[in-house]
Amino acid sequence: MSLAAALALYPVIALAPLVTVMLMIAGMIFGDRAAEWFVREHANRLVVEARDADDPEAEAKIAHRSAKDRMSGKA
Repeated sequence: MSLAAALALYPVIALAPLVTVMLMIAGMIFGDRAAEWFVREHANRLVVEARDADDPEAEAKIAHRSAKDRMSGKA
């Protein structure tokens, strides 16, 4: 069981420095506020999708929201 836990935790630990560097670069290119908005918006979307995972209509809602974002140029 501890091997499974270690394997599950490894990607999180390994990706954290990469995400930090990417955020710093995005902040320099697009500005701090734009980078912060991007991260906050996508993190919020992940939380909402995880929360709605038990909802039988969640897949249709997510697909609809994704299509709407693509049409408006947000995706």
